[in-house]
Amino acid sequence: QLKEQKAHYQRADLGLPEEQFLLLVVGTRLHNEVDDEFIIEMMPLLEQNAFFVFAGKFNNYEMYCDKYPVFGANSSYLGYQDDIMAVNELVDLYVNPRRLGGGYSIIETFSKGVPGVTLRNGDIAAAAGEAFCVDDYEQMRNVILQYMTNLSFYKEQAQKAVKRVEEVTDTAGALQHILSEAA
Repeated sequence: QLKEQKAHYQRADLGLPEEQFLLLVVGTRLHNEVDDEFIIEMMPLLEQNAFFVFAGKFNNYEMYCDKYPVFGANSSYLGYQDDIMAVNELVDLYVNPRRLGGGYSIIETFSKGVPGVTLRNGDIAAAAGEAFCVDDYEQMRNVILQYMTNLSFYKEQAQKAVKRVEEVTDTAGALQHILSEAA
């Protein structure tokens, strides 16, 4: 079941730029999941007008901002967001770094018509489905660039994202499938 949205924000309400392509990374262990490899691989996107938005728990965010000033200038750490659904509707793309677990956050973002990209491992990949999975960070960067520059690709993926929400939240359909398999 999707979380209930309590508010609606404008990008300015959260200090987010109006004109940049916002890439959302969500997690309660971002300090373990966002690393040098991820940042270095994603850095070329920052030169293409991308901006990273981190929501959750990212204890070493400032360290990475100091280490990579371009990253610091083109990213924001919002901390834990009780109303993540209100944040989801502000961003352009959900991005999932290498991690274990991750749960349902991509589906919450999909519910706002925002597509995503994830590596093939973990709970996020299982929730997202094959249409949103990539093999490595290089492929991830290339797919993100395609989202940023190809409007028809973006719209097609956004439609797939909304359809995926319907699939994974269809409890009646899932129960029917289980019953038919058990029979």
